[in-house]
Amino acid sequence: MSRPIFKATISGVVLLSAFMLGGCNDDDNNTRSGGERTVSPAADGVARLRVFHAVADAPNVNVLANGNAILTNVPYGAASALLGVNPATYNVQVDGILPGGTTTVIGPAGIPLGDADITNVLAVNTLAAIEPLVVTVPDATIGANSVRLTVVHGAVAAPAVDVHVTAPADLLGEPVGSFVFRETLGPVTVPTGSYRVRVTLAGTENVVFDTGAGGLTLSGGSDLFLAAIANTGPGASPIQLLVADGEGSAILRDAATPAALKVVHAAPTVGDAEVFVSSASLGLNDVELVDTIEYLQIIPSASSSVNVDAAHDYRVKVAQAGTGADAALIDVAGVALNAGTAYTVVATGGSNGAAAQLLLTADDNRAIATEARVKVVHAAPDAGVVDVYVNAAGTVSPAEILNGDVAPALDNFAFSDITPYLSLAAGDYDIRVVAGDGTLLAIDTSVTLSNGLVATAIAHGPDAVDNTPAGFGLLLTTN
Repeated sequence: MSRPIFKATISGVVLLSAFMLGGCNDDDNNTRSGGERTVSPAADGVARLRVFHAVADAPNVNVLANGNAILTNVPYGAASALLGVNPATYNVQVDGILPGGTTTVIGPAGIPLGDADITNVLAVNTLAAIEPLVVTVPDATIGANSVRLTVVHGAVAAPAVDVHVTAPADLLGEPVGSFVFRETLGPVTVPTGSYRVRVTLAGTENVVFDTGAGGLTLSGGSDLFLAAIANTGPGASPIQLLVADGEGSAILRDAATPAALKVVHAAPTVGDAEVFVSSASLGLNDVELVDTIEYLQIIPSASSSVNVDAAHDYRVKVAQAGTGADAALIDVAGVALNAGTAYTVVATGGSNGAAAQLLLTADDNRAIATEARVKVVHAAPDAGVVDVYVNAAGTVSPAEILNGDVAPALDNFAFSDITPYLSLAAGDYDIRVVAGDGTLLAIDTSVTLSNGLVATAIAHGPDAVDNTPAGFGLLLTTN
């Protein structure tokens, strides 16, 4: 393999969302929901509650108050809207969602909610030591030319840090504050304007998070709550900012956050191949990304990725080794790689009537302590439409499957289909793939899955060039 041709950087301003930046969109995989809220005056007879999921190795959660579900299936890195409730003390409980059930991980804990307050409840720490962090700020009306900010250190593994807030082009200067895990800065009210936020290791100028020299334009009247949480995606920064505005939340990443990529060769008619990339926005034209990749090889490896610049206009060409980009057998334009996202790209097709093509899938490599997650990619054109069976090891025989005594985990699974992640309990599993005529076990293999594992199972066909391998099989990539 050739050395990576991209640096782990992106240029320009990271776009957060319309409530945070002027004229912005949801670019670079920064997700959000909701919009700017109009802050209600204090003491209006309504208490306000907001919940944050900041436990990086925890599953999605349900949140209950006095035994009633108020939020369901909340993922890591999300914050709720402000929930208006009657002022009182509520027993708040957080249940983790497991394969096949739920378990209580926080509470029930009595949390008083006052009508003059906004009560923020953050689930923090690791799952094994999960705890609620309650941060209460006064409910107040924010002026049209002002922004109120509250910042919490919610990343358990990140060290003590200094926070610098400056004009976009200014030097670091003195920090506006320092804090460690579980501590809070603010709330503080600042004028609307363009700001740059940089986080350094405490007492140093070693920047570990930077919103970028382009600046962030804060919208007047906003009441923003920012939680520094663990970065579980590509990039060197240990943190990302979870920003809540009262109606929803967004993730703000370090400006140098790259995308990440692994390449899988599963095109049975190509033989040894080479891969080229172009991007007008990055000034690349048929640059060799991979000089040689063999059939069923994974580059850089089954358990790692290479960082690449984020761009939405990649063109990828796959050619037989030594023939050059102009002889590409696969040529796909408009490939988008977003900052903060890892991807697996699978070259496949070229037989059984299926065109040679690329399958691109976004990977979520965050390890969850209570489950394994598996995604399945059908990259075997000669298998056609299949059924896939996933059963605890030794519990189901091939004869029972072929007799129709067992329901498949995936039925009518067609070439180029890609499943969402399937949540599975740790253990040993038999994986069988039955061809469309219902009589052939095209794939029969076993895997061991552990909690925290994230895997992509790629079904491949026989090698049509040199007949190695001669049959169908599974490639497994992991986090």
